[in-house]
Amino acid sequence: MTATVPTAATQAAPGRLRASLRGAIPLRADFYRKMLFMLMVMSLSRIHQHWSMFAAFHPPLRLTALAGLYAVANPKALAIGKLFDYWPAKNVLYLGIMSLVSVPLGMSIGGSAVFIISEYSKTLILSFLLMTAIRDVKDLYLFTWGYVVSCAFLGWMSMFVFKLTSNSADGFARINEAYSYDSNDLGLVVVMGLVLCFLFYEQCKGILRLANFAMMGVIGITIARTGSRGTLIGLAVAMAGLFFVVKSVPMMQKLLTAGVLALGLAVAAPAGYWAQMLTIFAPDDDYNVTSPT
Repeated sequence: MTATVPTAATQAAPGRLRASLRGAIPLRADFYRKMLFMLMVMSLSRIHQHWSMFAAFHPPLRLTALAGLYAVANPKALAIGKLFDYWPAKNVLYLGIMSLVSVPLGMSIGGSAVFIISEYSKTLILSFLLMTAIRDVKDLYLFTWGYVVSCAFLGWMSMFVFKLTSNSADGFARINEAYSYDSNDLGLVVVMGLVLCFLFYEQCKGILRLANFAMMGVIGITIARTGSRGTLIGLAVAMAGLFFVVKSVPMMQKLLTAGVLALGLAVAAPAGYWAQMLTIFAPDDDYNVTSPT
């Protein structure tokens, strides 16, 4: 199959499409997509960094190598025929080119080059691997679940692994280090996961719906522990979208979702959290303006 956008799936009536996906997790993926699913979870959640013995084997690198070998041996399993006919692949390619062109213009050419080779190149590679793995809506569904699973791991580590520390610039406690994330990075990832939880809450039933409901509460706790003002604004935008844009979710479920998130925020908010959030309305007094560093 060569199309990166499903044909039959996109032509199907939305109601039939939702009914076909409701409660179905496509676990019967091939080796390539299973490797990428695990690679996506590790790349987003950084769960492998929690156990040093596990991290020593560099599992993301090994998963990438296995996926690459499978792709070379089974090119028909990839969706590459019209990859660059669509804007996601084009935009990622343009961003990669822009990063290379900008190296001579940076403050440190060597530092820029090292960052691109050691960090940014991994993002580009994973992006293209995922795009070549999505042949139809069920493949997309699989990797969307991968994002939600990543947020579940991040939520667990936010509650039981990542420590709250005080920053001398603002004085209140929050998660400042979450392996490769700072508080704002972590908040951005889980707010995006919250939006996907909205989607799956509508599509799933039974234990999966309960799991998504619990995830929303965990995300609320994680957002509070990040102490990130930008994340709170992102949460407000996501909730506004849920209430005013999404028409297929009953109002009672929307209110219940908002209540769970608010409960998570209220229970987990560290000391000084709400005072810090109120500084959103006083930007001239913010430490980003007043601090010499």
